[in-house]
Amino acid sequence: MLYVGRPGLWNDWQKFQAEARKARIEAQEEAQRKRQQLLETIVLSAAIIVGIGFLGIVIYVGLKARGML
Repeated sequence: MLYVGRPGLWNDWQKFQAEARKARIEAQEEAQRKRQQLLETIVLSAAIIVGIGFLGIVIYVGLKARGML
């Protein structure tokens, strides 16, 4: 590059490498944010499902105790 390439090629290559490094870091950070958001969504969904199930059990036990079932 230094001897055979066009003038300024080495500087352009260094600039390209720096931009690529920044892009890789940004992509990794975005992937981490997406994983974190997916995990939060899964935990929240599981909590809602467990809560609805618990509420159903409480209603069932209450109706059974009153003799309505």
